[in-house]
Amino acid sequence: MTSGFWLIFSKPPAWATYEFTVTWDTTTHIPYTLQILSPESYFDSSNAYHVRGTVKNQDAVEHTFVEVFLIMYDSNNQVIGVESTFTNPTTLAAGQEVPLDISAYFWKGKPDHSQVTRYSIQAIDD
Repeated sequence: MTSGFWLIFSKPPAWATYEFTVTWDTTTHIPYTLQILSPESYFDSSNAYHVRGTVKNQDAVEHTFVEVFLIMYDSNNQVIGVESTFTNPTTLAAGQEVPLDISAYFWKGKPDHSQVTRYSIQAIDD
């Protein structure tokens, strides 16, 4: 599974390069991906980037702590922004649909809207 990440600095370091190390534990639980129906993106009046639509639990069982991940890309296919949020409610019954509107307030090149050329979005249970 692939996911984006983000780091926020109050005073960005003047690094030329950096090395990032990831550690993890293995699990027997396989995350379940829920459907996102009719996604559409837009910018609001405060220059936040939004993707709205509907999250649907198309499975026959309940899923808990459903989290939505948004990754924004530029024209060079480079990640320029990442955001996540939980559905409301966070637990979805079998067949349940809930509205989604995830917003990203920070991305590389903000406030230039043209920097965001595409996005990917996933809804995953715990």
